[in-house]
Amino acid sequence: MKKVLLFAALTAIGISVYAQDTYVGQPTADTWVRSNSINAKGNSAKNLEIKTWSESDPATNFYALMQFEFTAPSMGNQVKSAVLRLTTRYKKGDSEVKVFALDYDVEEGSTDYEKAGTAIEAAIAGEPIAVFNLKGDGSKAPTDAISDDYKTVDKWQNTIDLSSYVRSLTTNKFAIVFQKSMNQNNSSQIYSKEATDETLQNDAGTFAAADLVPQLTVEYQEATDIHSVVKGSVADLWVWSGTHADETKGGNTVELRTNGDDKMYGLISFAFDAPAANEIIQSASLRLVTRFKKGDSQTNVYGYGADIDESATTYNNAIENITAALANDPIATFKAKGCAQWAPTDKNVTEEYTTVEAWTNIIDVTDYIKTLTSNKLVILLEKPYEQNNSTQFWTKEATDISNHEESAFSYTFKAADLVPQLIVTYKDTGATAISDVKVENFKVAEGAYTLSGQRVTKPTKGLYIVNGKKVVIK
Repeated sequence: MKKVLLFAALTAIGISVYAQDTYVGQPTADTWVRSNSINAKGNSAKNLEIKTWSESDPATNFYALMQFEFTAPSMGNQVKSAVLRLTTRYKKGDSEVKVFALDYDVEEGSTDYEKAGTAIEAAIAGEPIAVFNLKGDGSKAPTDAISDDYKTVDKWQNTIDLSSYVRSLTTNKFAIVFQKSMNQNNSSQIYSKEATDETLQNDAGTFAAADLVPQLTVEYQEATDIHSVVKGSVADLWVWSGTHADETKGGNTVELRTNGDDKMYGLISFAFDAPAANEIIQSASLRLVTRFKKGDSQTNVYGYGADIDESATTYNNAIENITAALANDPIATFKAKGCAQWAPTDKNVTEEYTTVEAWTNIIDVTDYIKTLTSNKLVILLEKPYEQNNSTQFWTKEATDISNHEESAFSYTFKAADLVPQLIVTYKDTGATAISDVKVENFKVAEGAYTLSGQRVTKPTKGLYIVNGKKVVIK
C-alpha cells in the first residue's frame, strides 16, 4: 500500500491537486464480545462470532467488532467509495447481518461487553449503515466436505458498500459492530485479520489467508466543490503551576502533565480564513506530532476563550481562562501516537516508527470551529490522568530532526511536517442568488446557517444560507 503525504506545506493556497492512490487495508483491531459473559472477548481469535438471542436464553448475544484507520483524503480530494470485504467461515440459520456505526475505540486485548456494551446497545438502537446476507455453503466451513460450487474463495466472500457512511466521516478512523438480524439460537462466523490459510478436503486446494481477512478498499476522487487550507500555529506555549507559575514557557515543544498541584498545560492558537460568501466550513482538523509520551497517552483538547502571548502568558495570569476552559466538555479527546516513551531521536525507536506519520495525530474539531464567531482558534491541551509523567508535542519552533547516531535506521523528519497545523475544508454551496428577506417573514422551520456552517434557529440581521441559497435578513 502506498502512503500519501497529506500535508506538504503550511499553506495550501494554490496547492496542486494530485490523484490519490487507492487505500487497501485490514482492520487495526477486530474481536468479538458476548452479553451473557461480559468479560469474554475474542482477543486475537481467527474467527469472529455473531449470534442473536433465543427465547430460552435472551441474554446470549455475540457481536463482532472492527475498527479501521484509512488514509485521509489528501488536499483537493474526497472519498469516492468505500467497500468492505468479509469472508464467511460458516453461517447457521438465517444469514442476514446488520452493520452499525460504533462510537467506541476497539482494542483487541481489552474490549469486552462490560466495557463496550453501552456503546453497542446505543449503536444497534439506531439504523444500520449496511445489511447483507452471508455467503457460503449452508452451515459448513470451507474445511468441511463442501460442494464443488464452493471450492473457490469468492463464493465465501461478502462485499459490503460503506461508501455513504465513510463519506460522511470527518475523520479517517471508524469502528463498526455486526449483529445477526434474526432471533435464533444459531451462530455465524467471519474470518478475522488473524486468519491463516485454510486447506480444503480431498486436495481441492487452499484458501489463502490474504483472501480470508477483512479488507477495506477506499477510492478517492478530485473534489470539485471543496478546497482545503492548511494553517500553521501563530502562537504556542505551555504553562506550569507551582514554583513556575509566573514563568512563560516556550521552545520547540509544549509539555503536558497532571500530577496533583504540579500541572502543565499546552496552549496553541491558529488564525484561519473566513469562508467566502458562497462557502461554508465543511470540516476542520488539528494535526499535532508527538515528541514523546509517558504513562497514559490520552489527551483532552479544550476551547480556550482568550488570546495567548508567547512573551507574556503564564500560569498565574491565565488561571481564570484555564479554569473556564476546563469547566466545559473537551472538544476532542485522542491518544497520542508514538513509540513507547521514546522520542524520534532516541536509539530505541523501532522500524514501524521511522516515518513521521507514525507520530502524527489528526484531531477532528469540526463541530467546535463551526461555533466560533471569529476566524481564530485557540486550544488548551490537558493530560487528564493524575500521573507524574509528561507528554510533549512539537511547536512551530520545531526544526529538522534525525535518527539517533546509534540507531539501526536512517531517517529525517522535516520541520514542516512537525509543526502544529489546522486544516480547514471549505465547501462551495453553489448559491449565487441573494434575496432580501424580512425577519418577520422568515420561516424558522426552513433552517438557517451562518456562512461558517452553524445552524441558527432565531436569526438576527445578516447573511445566512437557507435551503442552499444565500439570504440577507434585514
